[in-house]
Amino acid sequence: MRDLVRKYRMNKLTKSELEETKRRLESLSDNQLGHEIYDDRHEFEPAPGQENVHAEAEVYRRLSTMLIKPSIRRHRLTICAAVAAVALIVVLMAGSAYLYNRYNDIESLSTNVFTAATDRATVNLPDGSTIELNGNSSVSYTLSGFNSDTRRVEFNGEGYFDIVKDRTSEFIIESYGLEVTVHGTSFNLSVREEDGYASLYLVEGSVSMKSTVTGKNVTLVPEQKATLIYATGDINVTSVDYNDNPLAWKSRRLMFRNATLPTVVSRMEEYYGCTFTLDSSLVSERFTGMIPLDNIELATAVVEKTFNTTLARVDR
Repeated sequence: MRDLVRKYRMNKLTKSELEETKRRLESLSDNQLGHEIYDDRHEFEPAPGQENVHAEAEVYRRLSTMLIKPSIRRHRLTICAAVAAVALIVVLMAGSAYLYNRYNDIESLSTNVFTAATDRATVNLPDGSTIELNGNSSVSYTLSGFNSDTRRVEFNGEGYFDIVKDRTSEFIIESYGLEVTVHGTSFNLSVREEDGYASLYLVEGSVSMKSTVTGKNVTLVPEQKATLIYATGDINVTSVDYNDNPLAWKSRRLMFRNATLPTVVSRMEEYYGCTFTLDSSLVSERFTGMIPLDNIELATAVVEKTFNTTLARVDR
């Protein structure tokens, strides 16, 4: 190091030696640097009229400057980096807060699906479950309603539910006068206040219906139907007969097997929303076959031609 200091005094350092001097100086403390200059001073020939102490001080100042400048530069870079880091943290925090609030806003938004009297629609829920809506039906839900504990929807009308099974997250349907808890299943639910009752037909799986009026709760097994009477809050559970046709609205046809003619006409009235007048002499007649639900004229003709009669129709 002393040789480098001596050359530095005499301004004879090469570029590579200057870089080496800088590198070594960075590893020295102020005291060590002073000793290097002091030990070398006796071999240094001062310029005429210049005292050694002045030359020594000047060399020390110049060598120190070589260290101070990089130090300041590094310090400034450190400060800039710190400021940038703080600014970045603030931006990230602000961005995270915005995204968090934005996400909460999105989660709270309600998705509402409605169908007109002659329409049908399939609704795909966030958990992969589906609902097929019949006419004059609606379903509403939010993303926040589908969390780790429960999955909730609000429903009115008639629909066929195919619910993804999840033992850790109950599927709950809220509607007029009732609450349905689903355990991963397929079923048909009809809830219309104007009918005076609600009905649930279980195809497969397990489902519970609860009256919000009385608190009564029933659990169904496949091929059972629960009927809730709004006026009393009572729930009746019955086995479904083939001729009940609980899913006729999906297939768009009524299927009968040895059904009484009054039963056939009653189902037609229910789905077509009209009233038929049946000849009293035909009340004991039975019918096996199919009645279409997309053409009332054809449906009426099937009965009239089969039993050689006339059905008087009154639209509601």
